[in-house]
Amino acid sequence: MWQQRWNTFVVSKPASTNRFILLDSLRGIAALAVASFHIYFYKIRIFNGIPIAVDFFFVLSGFVLARSLLDTKREIRKFIKSRILRLYPAILVSFSIIVVTKYTFLRETSTGDNYDLKKYILAFFLLQVFIPNLYTICVPLWSLSAELFTNICASLIFTSKNVFSIYLLIFTGLFLEFLAEINLFFKINLSWVINPNYSGIGRAFVGFGLGVLLYINRNQRPINSMTRNLTPRILILIFLLAEYLLVSYQTRYIYFAAPIFYFLIRYIVSVDETNFSPRLLTFGAYLGKISYGVYVFHYPISELISGNFLTKYLYFDLNRPQFLILGFLIKILITCLLAEISHRFVEVPIRRKFS
Repeated sequence: MWQQRWNTFVVSKPASTNRFILLDSLRGIAALAVASFHIYFYKIRIFNGIPIAVDFFFVLSGFVLARSLLDTKREIRKFIKSRILRLYPAILVSFSIIVVTKYTFLRETSTGDNYDLKKYILAFFLLQVFIPNLYTICVPLWSLSAELFTNICASLIFTSKNVFSIYLLIFTGLFLEFLAEINLFFKINLSWVINPNYSGIGRAFVGFGLGVLLYINRNQRPINSMTRNLTPRILILIFLLAEYLLVSYQTRYIYFAAPIFYFLIRYIVSVDETNFSPRLLTFGAYLGKISYGVYVFHYPISELISGNFLTKYLYFDLNRPQFLILGFLIKILITCLLAEISHRFVEVPIRRKFS
């Protein structure tokens, strides 16, 4: 059965113009949730479950990229190029903010640590999952590091018409998660210690692999009424809530997030989107459009504004307790504005020019 489904989807097909707007909406909401966590809510334990949203990104990435990965006419070089063009324009903008903040007069206003130029360069090339002390330069980039590494590995092993390659990626991820839990870390002495983040890579492998399986086995039949089939929806929400609470209590339970998101996305892609208001879908599509920028830009923006930036230049002290919520809203709004500007004037033009 699996081999028949695999053979159905590995054949070359024209790219689809259809998008799942509900998934775009959830991606935007997840990006805003992660941004809110890093900016403000990380201090409150009940919000410590928000990082499970990263596993949603991993599964969604596998689902979205499955078509190009399973295409029999796929070219590895072309696939990697497309991923670089997708990831790096926004990263370039993010690091421009970071470098300007650290190496100009703005460094006195920032709360972030200063690093030597070599570490900034290594972080820019997304080596965070291999070199742990690059992590704090821009925290959200660790997941992009894990995702890019996963994309490269997937492009190398998805070369035959055999579903075994997908399971190989998933079970490798499970093995890496197992290594992380029992603290079996490999030490490689190359100029300075390289200590791979086995947990992060494992989560990316498992989530991405499940996303590809989801694409192969997705349900094509739309659910015509939102009042039907309540049971799977309720069960998914119960498991998702339980996972959130477990991760809020202990982060090691985060490994259960990807399978839950597998079933959540599987349900969402079967929903008939015509049941929703056009305005709501338009807003959701917009959230999806700026979601990547929100995810990449919120940390450097927060690092800059969290310091004495507003106090020094606008004589407004955001560090006072009564202004913490206002500061949070300002950071979110600036992040969303920068995401829109970057998408319109940097990311899209670069992709059009070099694709």
